[in-house]
Amino acid sequence: MGHRRHWRSPYQGLSQTIVQRASTSGLYFPLEQATSELLQQRGVLAASPAARGWLTGCIVGTTNGVAFNWMAAIKYASWGLPENKRSFRQTAQSMWCGGGIRPFVRGTAATVVRDVVFGSFFSGARGFIKSRTDHRPGAAAAAFLGNFAAAAVATVGSSPFNYARNMQRSEERRVGKE
Repeated sequence: MGHRRHWRSPYQGLSQTIVQRASTSGLYFPLEQATSELLQQRGVLAASPAARGWLTGCIVGTTNGVAFNWMAAIKYASWGLPENKRSFRQTAQSMWCGGGIRPFVRGTAATVVRDVVFGSFFSGARGFIKSRTDHRPGAAAAAFLGNFAAAAVATVGSSPFNYARNMQRSEERRVGKE
């Protein structure tokens, strides 16, 4: 169940998480489609939709990781702050005053690795499944199940990197308080 102090503010950071997830997901799918179409138009890995999906996921994962790491940094920095000092703006301003750009880019490599692993598993599996289910009876149901399976595999594959990133951020907070 965990320590009692972990349950004092169970919804702390929820709004930042929702904004961050909406932003990353909102960019991921249009960027995935545009990247896949561009690679296909250029004949990159034309014979292998799974490999093209994998490359697409690597490109989009890198883009998302770099583009949105700063949001995660602010979210993590706000954890544990008093209610009146943990707004997104206040936390960002405090981070900027305390270290300039550095606190915003810290953890970018871990975020990129996590997002590349997720993207490559997800888009690669989708490309593989799509190449085997298109133009067959029940293609819509197969696409849904395929997307579900791809997301599950990608989540399992990237979760150790997500855990490592969270532990890195937690350690940074602990060391910063000493």
